[in-house]
Amino acid sequence: MPMLASIFFRPAMPPLLIATLVAAAIVLSAIAYRRATAGSGLVRVALFAMRAIGVLAVASILLGPSYLPPTVEREVKPGVTVLVDVSESMRTADCGESPRIEAVRSAWLSDAALDRLGGVAEVDLRLVGAFSERIGRAALSGLGPDAANAASSGLIEALGEAVGGVDPADESHRILLLSDGRDTSGGSPVPLIEVARKRGVAIDTVCVGAAILRRDLLVQAAPTQDFLYANEEGGLLLRVQQVGVPVNTVDVELVISGPEGEHTSSHTIDLRGTTIGEMQVPIRHEKPGQYQYLVRVPTRPEELDTANNSQTLFVDVAKAKARVLMLEGLPSWDMKFVAQSLRKDPRVELTQISRLSEKRTEVIRSGGEQGAKGDVARILAAESLAKIDVFILGAGVDRLLSPEVAAAIRDAVIERGAGVIHARGASYAADADSHATALAPIEPVDWDRSANGTLKNRRIGLARSAGATPWLTSDRLGVDLAALSDRLPPWPIVRGGATPKPATIVLARAGAAGDAPSFADDEANPPAIVSMRAGRGMSVMILGEGMWKWALVDHDRTIFQGMYERCWQGMVRWVASGGDARPGQDITLRLAQQSATIGQSVGIEVLLDRAVAHPPSEVTISLPDGSSERVPLSRSSASELRLEGSFRPARAGVHAVALDAVDIEPARQQRFLSVFDPSVERVNTSADPAFMRLVAERTGGRVFDPADAGSYAEHVRKHRFSTIASNEAQWVWNRFPILLMLCVWLGLEWILRRKVGMP
Repeated sequence: MPMLASIFFRPAMPPLLIATLVAAAIVLSAIAYRRATAGSGLVRVALFAMRAIGVLAVASILLGPSYLPPTVEREVKPGVTVLVDVSESMRTADCGESPRIEAVRSAWLSDAALDRLGGVAEVDLRLVGAFSERIGRAALSGLGPDAANAASSGLIEALGEAVGGVDPADESHRILLLSDGRDTSGGSPVPLIEVARKRGVAIDTVCVGAAILRRDLLVQAAPTQDFLYANEEGGLLLRVQQVGVPVNTVDVELVISGPEGEHTSSHTIDLRGTTIGEMQVPIRHEKPGQYQYLVRVPTRPEELDTANNSQTLFVDVAKAKARVLMLEGLPSWDMKFVAQSLRKDPRVELTQISRLSEKRTEVIRSGGEQGAKGDVARILAAESLAKIDVFILGAGVDRLLSPEVAAAIRDAVIERGAGVIHARGASYAADADSHATALAPIEPVDWDRSANGTLKNRRIGLARSAGATPWLTSDRLGVDLAALSDRLPPWPIVRGGATPKPATIVLARAGAAGDAPSFADDEANPPAIVSMRAGRGMSVMILGEGMWKWALVDHDRTIFQGMYERCWQGMVRWVASGGDARPGQDITLRLAQQSATIGQSVGIEVLLDRAVAHPPSEVTISLPDGSSERVPLSRSSASELRLEGSFRPARAGVHAVALDAVDIEPARQQRFLSVFDPSVERVNTSADPAFMRLVAERTGGRVFDPADAGSYAEHVRKHRFSTIASNEAQWVWNRFPILLMLCVWLGLEWILRRKVGMP
């Protein structure tokens, strides 16, 4: 029971009103008992006293006597979120002779340190790079210097996520940030600090690394596409970063040289209030060929390194548009959606011929223009087929084309270098032997007609080999299909009985609904998308129907929006460029891309037009610093006429890749690769203790020295006692004995009145 001195009142109505009602009830009771005739006078007085006491008891309840429970203190086990910076600046070896990440791991993330911390707190470990991700304690064993490979560090965003994820019931939750304090977002920590203070979350910090005064101004540039078509709009992304240079704006000079001559333009990037400024410059060229872009910013006297004030890159411009001819004898939804996707691409000039019935064949050109009567024969004439860059074959082409036209398409692919896409598996009926003979050489698979004809409702997964195919990469599609293909609708039909040819590359396979994610690399599963080099041209086959459903994904719409269109547009572009004929050349040197980032694998491909006695075994790469290195070539498992190699550039600048061949035409070829450094982490590796101190002190945390790992658990332990005070008053009368006594008293008064004959 509470002490009498701790009781206070919370009346249900004004006390004066309660007093008035009590007085009125007592007066009326006195009058009633005085007028009563039943019972003796002494009995009536006793009953009146009982009623008066009952009225006073009810009045005291209406006055609301209450008390506050005493403040208690309990011991709780708080949560501690440990954020470990794994950006590239953490690889800087300025902690003695060790990298920063190693200093953090050996001291703060050692088994002994984590055991001590785990004894007093619930520990949540997260790695912070461009974004944060949870890791298990077992994964810390592999946290070596190479693990610090993130090109940016979003410390403010990661801290914000950690603060926002704290359970409000955890009043002692703390955040421990292990970092050099170098946040590359350019944002202000003030909003984060305000949120942390409101939520009562303290942020402790450990700053590793040395603070070095560095002044630098650098420029980075990258094309928004690998190559352009003539008169096609493209873009060049320019980025300028300043480190310790007090400038508000920077003038970027762009020098363009190529088939159209040389011209210069100037662009201004605003750096006020930030350390990084970006802008996209539109580019467009009328003449095909290779164009060189020199991007540079003025050097300043206080800069320590002026080599990064300029960058050179290259962009290829292909001739005109890709001329695409789509042929189908049995119209379907698949071909309808493909045609719609390609008509949206300004780089594609599409002509579609569809046999709707025995008496009606429809011709539609880009822009929806209907063909006139007699156009079919003119389009399918030999001189017209010779101008086509890509053929897209639907089903039932034997109902539309003669065997001679089918053979002409085959020759255009093999001899001239056109591309072909088989959009629905075999494009002819099983009994169309003449068409099978004509088109089989440009099909990536051999057909076994005795095998199961169709497989129903199969999900499609990308194989590992798809990672080297440009139009299937996440950069082109805007979505990582290798990871998210299970969210896409399955194909209703996948063609069975198809065996990939020796030179065929399987890009995707079909699996059942319950298959593990690795089914795409299991050769037991039927192929779904395959590609093959056919003579000088390229051949791709879609071995099923229902891919059009990928254009109508209702869930995750923000992720998959436009993915289907980009997939088909990229496929056509890749097939058209991959089959580029080079008359008079017996050997062709190709690079997987013309621009790359430092450390990115760049594929090298050498294509032979025929078997030669002594194929080249290496290429020579001239590096930006004037040195060179040799990259060996090996014969591809897909074809004896294909040699492959790869390398990872280690520095920014122009790399010239040269191929020297003996007794093969041409004797020497050269391709250029522009390598740029996208990491702002490598530009400024100085630690920022001021940032770490600001975050800790403003949120109620503490700044720890890198050598204080042994004392942190004790620091957390001191804060695990939280005071639990009840802010809600309790009713004094709200107890069973008191209520029971009141009910018994009032009931007894009523029974006695009835017993003496009173109403």
